[in-house]
Amino acid sequence: MYDGEDFGPDAFPEGKNSLSEDIAPENMKYAEPLMAIFGEEMVKKMYSKSWPQRDEGLKQCEDFIKENLNSGNSQKLVIF
Repeated sequence: MYDGEDFGPDAFPEGKNSLSEDIAPENMKYAEPLMAIFGEEMVKKMYSKSWPQRDEGLKQCEDFIKENLNSGNSQKLVIF
């Protein structure tokens, strides 16, 4: 797993806390339903070309799912 330091200073050329680049148009049909649940920022990270950004987005997604399952809010997780 990525620990935030393995990739050197160029791992996040746009800055570690900035939003990922826009999602490619061919991926938007898959990303839009996820944005309604996880939010645009998290989904942009998951679809980023930068692997550290993807890893961060997937970790956030995992945390979101765990929090909602543990709190009884599993209705938020129904995608389809």
